[in-house]
Amino acid sequence: MEALKNKIKSSQEALNYLLQNEPNKEAKIVRLETQIKILEEVENQLREQVKEEREIHQDSMKAMDNFYQQNPPHENIRLKNILQQFEEKYLKLNRENKQKEQKIKKLESTIETAEKIIENECQPKETKERGTQTELTGEKLAKQQKENQELKEQIKNLTLKK
Repeated sequence: MEALKNKIKSSQEALNYLLQNEPNKEAKIVRLETQIKILEEVENQLREQVKEEREIHQDSMKAMDNFYQQNPPHENIRLKNILQQFEEKYLKLNRENKQKEQKIKKLESTIETAEKIIENECQPKETKERGTQTELTGEKLAKQQKENQELKEQIKNLTLKK
């Protein structure tokens, strides 16, 4: 439409120029009539273009309206999806925590069993040592107890690494 206004304005300026500078009035009239016809054709073409574009846009708007009327966006479906994702993550974490707790309990029972085995093996040695304590010096006894303690710690470390 802006182009049409500019063209009409330039045509009016051209007509004014011709009126002032052209001596023959009939030639002026013919030229003016020709320019008017050209401008009317341009105007009709532009109006037709605008009408076609309106129809196209209205058709697409109707199609979109129909689509949304048939398939309205459901807020509750979106919320259910979010809830389901949250639930899946929660259950996964819960399952992992239970597995870790079971593993910890298993390791603790292994440590207890290893400690009992060590104590059972060390007790006969200690009773033998008591009987022959007169033979052992204080240094040897301390060394044996230290070795027993180191063995216990090594077993704990081994079971924790598993």
